[in-house]
Amino acid sequence: MERWSLNEGGMLYKCTLQFPTEKRALEFAERHRQISEQWSDTRMFVENKCIEFVAQDADKKTGVEVLCEQLDITLKDIAFCGHDKEDKELLERCYGIES
Repeated sequence: MERWSLNEGGMLYKCTLQFPTEKRALEFAERHRQISEQWSDTRMFVENKCIEFVAQDADKKTGVEVLCEQLDITLKDIAFCGHDKEDKELLERCYGIES
């Protein structure tokens, strides 16, 4: 399964590849690590059974801010939880929580 996401300018900012097992995802990532090394504007993450290629400047905080703007709501209107280092900026922005 592949999932592609576009930013508002129509540029790809995220691609998720899902594999049957975590082992297969890790094997694929290792064999194709040069992809993320060649794309200097892209980060690669392996999590569970998925590999994600994400634009270097993409983050959850910006994504949620854009979504809130499109839905005409504020960050005070949403609930968010997270435990990953990628969640830090959004937690700080939504709730003033510093980790």
